[in-house]
Amino acid sequence: MSRDTRSISMETQLQLLKRENELLNSIVQGASDSIYAKDLDGRYITINEAGASFFSTSIENVIGKTDRELIGEKADSLWKKDQELFRTGEKVMYETQNFFNGEQHYFWTSKSPIKDANGSIIGLVGVSRNISQAKYLENKYRFIFDNAPVAFWEEDFSEVKLFLEDLKRSGVTDIAAHFRANPKSLEECIRCIKVLNVNKATLEMNGATDKTPFIARLQRNFTPESEDIFIEEFVALADGQTEFHTEGGFVNQKGEVLDVLFHLNVMPGHEESLSMVLVSVIDVTDTHNLANELNTIKHRYQSIVEAQSEMI
Repeated sequence: MSRDTRSISMETQLQLLKRENELLNSIVQGASDSIYAKDLDGRYITINEAGASFFSTSIENVIGKTDRELIGEKADSLWKKDQELFRTGEKVMYETQNFFNGEQHYFWTSKSPIKDANGSIIGLVGVSRNISQAKYLENKYRFIFDNAPVAFWEEDFSEVKLFLEDLKRSGVTDIAAHFRANPKSLEECIRCIKVLNVNKATLEMNGATDKTPFIARLQRNFTPESEDIFIEEFVALADGQTEFHTEGGFVNQKGEVLDVLFHLNVMPGHEESLSMVLVSVIDVTDTHNLANELNTIKHRYQSIVEAQSEMI
């Protein structure tokens, strides 16, 4: 009786394992990402339909072949990544671009080692996600950013967020009053801003040619009166606002004081971390100068008219 129970139990376990295997295979084959495994020679042990489709062939024609046999010399860089994984036993992640079916595709790939019962590496399992659409949008954004006629800055305010949260935890309820009473605290918060990138219009506005040293000193290009701009900006962010705009002074690399309009926008998806903030800077110095000149002419004209009236 006990023997029959063990037999049924074993049979049930085998059925469960078979069902789990079928379920796993169904998930792998139905995935839109390319999922595959390779041996130590770089030959495909298994691959799903999404992966095989990028080679314009069937799963059967991929199994047993290497990337070089499938896509030629372009696969050499992939093989180097695989060898790095086999040598170190560490997971690797990287971005690649390849031509499939006559079109350029971008992939984000993650590979992990497969080990036997003794802990020896016997192959790898990889997942490659097609990020071509996201890359296209990124490149489109980058082109617009770099070539826009308006000065744009990409900045990281994540440390600013942490700084402001620390102030709140310490009992500060009026951020603006705190910064006005503690200039050093304001300076420290300003230093938390990380400038990630600037566009061509920014360099032109400043008469700069080398981006790296300019970015390093960008936050120092503000007039002393601009402290209020930073205070208002930090208060807005502390209140959870994702947009901020104001007007102020900016000293370019030539030493000229410019009147500018600042527009700050937290990029979608970064509202919590504030790790990507886009700042646009519009030079309105000429507009202000023209307005002042027109105002002067107006007053002169009024004076002449009034003088003529008195004479009459």
